[in-house]
Amino acid sequence: DGILRWGAAAGELVLKPTDQCGGRGVTLLDTRGDDAWRQTLRTCLTAKQQYLVEQRIVPHPFLARYNASSVNTVRYNTICRGDEVQCFGAFLFTGRAGSFVNNGAQGGIIAPIDKATGRLVADGCDKCGQRYAVHPDSGVAFCGEQVPQWERLVALTTAMARQIRSCTFVAWDMTLTHDGWEPVEANLGEFLAQQICLGRGLRDEFERAAGLR
Repeated sequence: DGILRWGAAAGELVLKPTDQCGGRGVTLLDTRGDDAWRQTLRTCLTAKQQYLVEQRIVPHPFLARYNASSVNTVRYNTICRGDEVQCFGAFLFTGRAGSFVNNGAQGGIIAPIDKATGRLVADGCDKCGQRYAVHPDSGVAFCGEQVPQWERLVALTTAMARQIRSCTFVAWDMTLTHDGWEPVEANLGEFLAQQICLGRGLRDEFERAAGLR
């Protein structure tokens, strides 16, 4: 009953199955209309499959302008070796019109970010290799755009990485809200979309950065 009261007050809830990836199975529940959402939530909470239940994040206008229906994020990869935390690539992830998720596996578009400045340095790209100078649904440009509050993002992810030093590599999905940067997920990460986006493989660079060779 407590979670149902919380859900009703939240307005919108996000359900994420814990054993899925790539945005599969993510469900957005609108709790402001009829009570059908209550049964959906009860079904998920009593199922054998485990779910994360979260309040929907309202993104900052910089991210929302690419695609308003999805929670667009920055993927910021950290490698922690002792006290040193370094960035192993940063990318903007944006969804497509009508989609709530922004994952590349669900048609999302990825654009590389200069980790030192927070500026987008190339066109967007999807997992099929199609490149976009502007977002195909909103018309907003990729290359040259400056991600706001970049220094704060770097400081926050670095601090979080130091809290879990046993995890050498973490792929942080971060979103900017009106209150600043917030973590959406901490992932083991994969480099398929990023390698397609950059047009090169990353294995050698990753193994050297992680101290594996």
